[in-house]
Amino acid sequence: HSGGHDRDVARHEARGQDLVQVVRARGEGHDPTAPLPHQLGQVQRRNPQWKAGAVTSFRDAVRCRPNDPELRYSFAQILEEMGDRKQAAKAFQACTKHAPDRTEGWYNLGNCLQDLGALKEAESCFEVVVRIDPEHADGWINLGRLLDDRGEHQAAALSLWDHVAL
Repeated sequence: HSGGHDRDVARHEARGQDLVQVVRARGEGHDPTAPLPHQLGQVQRRNPQWKAGAVTSFRDAVRCRPNDPELRYSFAQILEEMGDRKQAAKAFQACTKHAPDRTEGWYNLGNCLQDLGALKEAESCFEVVVRIDPEHADGWINLGRLLDDRGEHQAAALSLWDHVAL
């Protein structure tokens, strides 16, 4: 069933038809918690012409399944990709509440907060990342860079050294 759906989507996409209508029409009569909005969002995300619609699709997917960490993460990612750091930070914050032991949410929340100038909060996020996964290279690197940017050169060097020592 899924393979046929993918071929239908590809065929309609190649024709330049309105993908939103095609995929949503295929979903009529299905369980409303099915991942159709998420699938639609993934297709929209890959096509610049439809990318803005991915935000709505991923938001719909989260509404269908609010406790699904993958859907929440996809929603947060598309907000970040679209350049809405403030909303992305809120969405990544929700990811950390629904899946506190997963580094992706904390890491990306830290990046958004750093971009927004909330450096202390970003530092806390990166600290959580390396506490959850002591071998998370990007977590150590971002933590070190953040400390260095704040003028805490000794702490930055220790953070980066901890990563190298792993």
